[in-house]
Amino acid sequence: MRHLRTLIVKISIIALLDAITSQIYIGYDLNGFRISMSVIILPVYYYFNPTLNPIITSFGIGLFGLLFRGIIGIGVFGSFMAAAMADFPIFVFDMSYGFIYYFIVYLAKEKTLSRWILAICIADFASNLFELVVRIGPLVGEKIRLVDTLITVAFIRTALATALVFVLKYYNIILMKDEKYERYKSMYTVLSDLKSEIYFMQNNMEYIEQVMGEAYTLYEQLADDSDPKSRQLSLKIAKDVHEIKKNYSKVIEGIDKIGVTQNPYGAFKVRELLEIVVKFFKNESVNAKIELNMVDLLNSDHVVSEHLLFVSVIRNLISNSIEAIRDSRKEGTISVILTEDFEHLILTVRDNGPGIKDKDVEAIFEAGYSTKFNPSTGDIYRGLGLTLVKDIVETTFNGHIKVKSILGSGTEIVAVLDKLALEER
Repeated sequence: MRHLRTLIVKISIIALLDAITSQIYIGYDLNGFRISMSVIILPVYYYFNPTLNPIITSFGIGLFGLLFRGIIGIGVFGSFMAAAMADFPIFVFDMSYGFIYYFIVYLAKEKTLSRWILAICIADFASNLFELVVRIGPLVGEKIRLVDTLITVAFIRTALATALVFVLKYYNIILMKDEKYERYKSMYTVLSDLKSEIYFMQNNMEYIEQVMGEAYTLYEQLADDSDPKSRQLSLKIAKDVHEIKKNYSKVIEGIDKIGVTQNPYGAFKVRELLEIVVKFFKNESVNAKIELNMVDLLNSDHVVSEHLLFVSVIRNLISNSIEAIRDSRKEGTISVILTEDFEHLILTVRDNGPGIKDKDVEAIFEAGYSTKFNPSTGDIYRGLGLTLVKDIVETTFNGHIKVKSILGSGTEIVAVLDKLALEER
């Protein structure tokens, strides 16, 4: 039932297109014979719908065409029946076209482009020939010259239909590339977030081991203590922390299996990564009435091995600037600037947001520091973004980060990254 509904919809679409485009034509003083543009659209529709039966479709097109032209021809011919009968030879054309296309292309095991071009050229010429014979009788005497015209028309319409197929295929490829890029961009940013979380978890493992060790040391120190409950509690804490460590390890191990921590896409170039991130934030920045600019002052491009962490740094810095400007409820500008010196790549994110108080400048990199909260619940966000950025810059990229901010004027965060550390594998 669903297949039948789809078939009816497809036939209805091409029938309507055919009826409308058939009104664009070159007329001849040959008992109503005319050369229309609809025969350019029809084969293109067949090309992109190879499972559509051309005989059934041609019957639907012909029937709809008779009804359509019968109605609009009442004023000329005096009645619906007279108008429909005057255009009956077009029905002959439609059916002839459908049968020829059916036997040359539809039944073929290999539906190649060259076969399609041959089929529509033959179908165009032969169907016009049949229609013309129905209208004016056998092509004898002076009428035989019309064959040359039909051949020329068939070649021209075939060329136009072929050109249209190439244009649509090219356009379709562009759309697919855009769609794939959007999917890839979303997937990549998710991986970047995941990589950041794993990085944070791996760092926490060191603290977990430290707490576990301290708890066990406390247990041993309480060996001679008269309070057995405290001793047992310290042992329980050590065991619980050990379980937490095991669970952390399992999570990291599981994510390792999908290749996130092994950089699944290999190395990327700095410019390419920056372009991905800026494009990712484009819609969000436009909606927030923020102008987001990328300024590339690099002398040459550089490879980044830990590209997911590099992207995480850029994303967190841009995201913080967007949030700051959005919270201030004013229009703003964010500039992402790439420069370099002999040893370092310098990433600067500058905004004209509300700025940061002097006493808070150093605190913004501390874990838990956040000015963002959920107004409906009162919950403060965890405030790990800039902490993570600082740690990645210093530990992974052997660099440092600095902040310049003027309250009411804006903030500039500069991440200085070691070029050798960027490219290390």
